[in-house]
Amino acid sequence: MSQEDPRQAAIWVARYTGMAADIAKQEVLKSNQSEMQINADNLEQRISVSRASARKEREDEITRLKEAVVVADAIGLKRPPLVSGRRSSELYAVMEGCLSYMRGTDALEQEIANRISPLR
Repeated sequence: MSQEDPRQAAIWVARYTGMAADIAKQEVLKSNQSEMQINADNLEQRISVSRASARKEREDEITRLKEAVVVADAIGLKRPPLVSGRRSSELYAVMEGCLSYMRGTDALEQEIANRISPLR
């Protein structure tokens, strides 16, 4: 490029570098937007998986509680038995696991109602 007028050449160089800077900015912004979109998509996916997992756990717990109600009802246990002595706290701690029917139908049905209400 040969240019007789140095001022005109300086103007062209300034325009050219300005355009190059604008293009570079656009590319950086586009890259950042793409990266942010990927991160947002990944986050949405993780939230969805977590929600599905929590829903499944809640449904499984409701199923276990319903099965415990059937057992408690079959043996006629409406309320937990009164246990005296040092071992009563140990017994109540175990009532959460496979002995959850020992809590009685009243408590179990109330817990089922409490766990179902968030699903609505």
